[in-house]
Amino acid sequence: MKKVLLIPQPSGTYLHAIRSTNDPKILKLFKSGMDIICDPGFYSTDWIIINKETMQKSSKGTSTNAVSKLLETMSFFIREDYACAPSIDQIEMAFQKDEESIWVSGEEFLLKYYLDRASAVVATAAITEII
Repeated sequence: MKKVLLIPQPSGTYLHAIRSTNDPKILKLFKSGMDIICDPGFYSTDWIIINKETMQKSSKGTSTNAVSKLLETMSFFIREDYACAPSIDQIEMAFQKDEESIWVSGEEFLLKYYLDRASAVVATAAITEII
């Protein structure tokens, strides 16, 4: 291997989107609009703003409002409701197994309810950091 080109995740996602679509309306949006590309990871959410196909180097960043924060917030909300809570690892494992609920201290917790509540908080915080 003689040459390697590393593309940061959010901008790589943008380039992939442009190259993989044939929809003229979407391509027009990419070419004439302002796009915010977000890459939510486990520990961080990375983002970049692209204006009329130009990456704004000063308009990029990272936020700790990511998947780990979402799981932490779910655990917090469960603890508020029941005075006991599953660990972040228990919640993550349940999602990996595609389970709808988990049991802690004899109580069953429906994941979707707490996921919806936590998502509203964490997503709002992440978007607020960007804009």
